Amino acid sequence: MEQQPQAQSLETPDTQATVESTQVPQAGEPAETPAPPKTFTQEELDGILKDRLDRERKKYADYDDKVAKLAELEKAEEERRLASLGEVERAQEEIAKKAQEAEELRQRLAAIEGEREEERKLAAFKSLASSAEYGLSADRIEAAIKLADMSQLQKTDAGYDANDVMKTLVDKYPFLTAQAAAQPIGKPLAQTQEVVADKRSLLEKLAEKARLTGRTEDKIAYAKAKRELGN
Repeated sequence: MEQQPQAQSLETPDTQATVESTQVPQAGEPAETPAPPKTFTQEELDGILKDRLDRERKKYADYDDKVAKLAELEKAEEERRLASLGEVERAQEEIAKKAQEAEELRQRLAAIEGEREEERKLAAFKSLASSAEYGLSADRIEAAIKLADMSQLQKTDAGYDANDVMKTLVDKYPFLTAQAAAQPIGKPLAQTQEVVADKRSLLEKLAEKARLTGRTEDKIAYAKAKRELGN
C-alpha cells in the first residue's frame, strides 16, 4: 500500500507565540489581571501644566523685547524720513527764494541800465540840439525832447547818434529852429507873430499827441509846455 504523505504543520513561531499567549488558562491556574491605568492627582496635573507653560514661555521669553525694538526702529526710521523730507523741502524753498532774489536783482539791474541808456540818449540829443548846427534855446530843447522819439536814436561805439531824429523833428516842426526878429534898440522886447504862432503850433501838436495816445506822460508834457509858454 502507498503511504499517505503526512500533513505539514502550518504553525510558525509567531503563530505559536500567539497561540500560546491566547491559550486558556488550565483549570486550577489563577487568571492574570490587567494592570490598572495610571491616575494623576490634581497637584501632579498642575505641575505638568506648569512645566509645559514654562517651556512655552522660554521659547518666547524675548518676544516682547523684539516687538518693542522693532517699534523703536520703525519710529526712528519714520522720524529720519520726515527729517529728510523736511530738509528737501527747506532746500527747495531756499532755492526758490534765491531764484526770486536773483530775478529781482536782474530786474533792478535792467531798470538801472535802462535809465542809464535813456540818460545817454538824452545827453546826445541835447548836445546836438544846442550845437551850432541847430542852436536851440533851452526852452525849445525841452519842447523838442517832448516831441522827439528817443527810441529811434542809433547806438554807436561812441554813444548815440541823434542826427536822423533831429533832422526828422526839425522837418516836421520847423518852428523849433525859427529865430525871432530883432527888436529896435531902446524898445521893449516883444514876441513877434511868428514866435506866437510857433508856440501855438507846438501846443497844438502836444495836445494832439496827448489826445491820440491818451498816455499820462503826454498829457503831462502838454500841460507843462502850456504852463511854461504862458498860455
